[in-house]
Amino acid sequence: MAEIAKELRDLEAAKSRVAEGERLVAEQEQRLEGLRKDGHPTEEAGRILARHRGALQARRDTQAIIERILDDIEAGRLQ
Repeated sequence: MAEIAKELRDLEAAKSRVAEGERLVAEQEQRLEGLRKDGHPTEEAGRILARHRGALQARRDTQAIIERILDDIEAGRLQ
């Protein structure tokens, strides 16, 4: 039971990090679009957006791993 509680806490933290990552990506997309509309260079903003997207994917991957662990615990495949 302690393992499930730990994984549930980890899952909530992972969900929070995913939400934060989604917010960062959305904000950077808006910045990038604003730069484009105003005719400013966008290379650096694009690189930052790519890094945010990569970090978001890593956060989603972590969340998925935790969810699989919880599924395995609940199905009795892990103790």
